[in-house]
Amino acid sequence: NKCIRVAIEKQPVVIYCDWSSSRYDIHVDDLTDGIQMALSRLFSLPSRTIEKFHLANHKEITLQELKDILSQCLLEGSLDVVYKPARLGEVNRNFANIELVTKVLGFNPTVSFEVGISSLYRWIKSNEYSI
Repeated sequence: NKCIRVAIEKQPVVIYCDWSSSRYDIHVDDLTDGIQMALSRLFSLPSRTIEKFHLANHKEITLQELKDILSQCLLEGSLDVVYKPARLGEVNRNFANIELVTKVLGFNPTVSFEVGISSLYRWIKSNEYSI
């Protein structure tokens, strides 16, 4: 994650919109569970009909929340942020609806954003920045 690496390197995080912009995430464990569920369904159907499902977490997170969580991960405290105008085509809100995949496959992501991002931060720090 670029934002985590920049924070570890004590460089400013560049934001091309404001902190109210939102995103969604999915932890790799939840993603692989969802893929496995979809494949199991595919191979259990006599017609092998291809279905499309959107795998994501069920929580929309603002960039402000992301900043706060990353600041907590950094033992030193806070992120240095540089705000720039939104770029052409910049998405202000990106959030997935997982009702279909929940209804059809019983998919229910279990790794919260806070747990996932903290785990990713620790992994990047220990595997990419350790001496």
